[in-house]
Amino acid sequence: MTQKKCPHCKVIKDESAYYTKVGKNIGIGYYCKDCRKEIDRISYNRRLQERTEKRLQKLYKVSYWVYKKLYQAQEGKCAICDRESVSCLPYDTEGRALVCNDCKNFLNKTRDAKYMKRYKAYLKLSKTVSDA
Repeated sequence: MTQKKCPHCKVIKDESAYYTKVGKNIGIGYYCKDCRKEIDRISYNRRLQERTEKRLQKLYKVSYWVYKKLYQAQEGKCAICDRESVSCLPYDTEGRALVCNDCKNFLNKTRDAKYMKRYKAYLKLSKTVSDA
């Protein structure tokens, strides 16, 4: 059995520690399995962040970093219903708050200005009552 030095971790390992390479150059892979998994994970996370950045910018005109700050400030919870929601979305283009899909749909259905004033007043009132 042959051995090969992984260029990433600099450790000499047996051939069994590498994936088999299929394609033009049939043989063993360039990196060992552990390093290949780590490289793929880092690459996947980078591409995921890039896609998220593009989507946030295109749909909501909010940068990824503004979104992250809001998400951390709200502790991953919706600004209206206070439920933990993985899919919190910026409601307005100023990026003032993140809301869940249910609340966003509710707000989109209620575009009436008078209703929204009453709704916002209710939210302020309920927040002061719950704080007391």
